[in-house]
Amino acid sequence: MPRVGAVVVRFWNSSGDRQLMLAANLSDDSTDGFPEASGKTVWQEGPEQFGSQMRPWSIRWSFQEDK
Repeated sequence: MPRVGAVVVRFWNSSGDRQLMLAANLSDDSTDGFPEASGKTVWQEGPEQFGSQMRPWSIRWSFQEDK
């Protein structure tokens, strides 16, 4: 079950082989359950993600390739 402040949004391109993903922890606590970082990170605010846990007030935009 998602926690308050945990956000993951995926935007697919028209061919469906690439996606832009936003993962954000908009809370005062570290939160577990995020997709693990993979692909190319475009922008990150806050500490790097550790496994599936994001630190408080962390945001990551990344490109993911479907194989």
